[in-house]
Amino acid sequence: MSPCPKGLFSHTPAPLVSQLLAQLSQTLNSAAFCEAHRVNPKDFTRKRCLSLPTVVAFFLQLGGGCSLQNALDQFFMSLRGQAEFGRAVTKSALSQACKKLKASAFSALNRLWVEGWHARFFCERWCGLRVARWAENINAYGLGPCRDGSVVMARCLALFSTATRQLRVKPSAA
Repeated sequence: MSPCPKGLFSHTPAPLVSQLLAQLSQTLNSAAFCEAHRVNPKDFTRKRCLSLPTVVAFFLQLGGGCSLQNALDQFFMSLRGQAEFGRAVTKSALSQACKKLKASAFSALNRLWVEGWHARFFCERWCGLRVARWAENINAYGLGPCRDGSVVMARCLALFSTATRQLRVKPSAA
């Protein structure tokens, strides 16, 4: 296999993103996914405004800069194609729905996205393994009390995927 072309990540191919999003949507809306990532068997069984796919989609698109209630209002206005304000869901309802959702849902979707991304690109490989490099950054924590970098303030061990520029982090004691 050939290495990833230079400048690969300056723009993302639209068909690839569309395919991955369709795959995520299909997985997210499947009964098996819901069964695997809800806390109790009775959770997310009725047709409600805050279904499991809706709760996950809200958190995946959530950014900063506004209150949680404003973000909810904007999200549901977009879903319904409304231009006028209308409160569909409260932050209390969202909080209750979150209690029914396992965090493993986000890990599973992340794994699906990353595996889908890697499966569609020819990346550098050595003996069948993706090429990664060791990454350690002391700049994130400063130079320490001696101001020369001789004292490690914190250490985070990580593998850096040269193809996708993603880190796999494993915290460790300094």
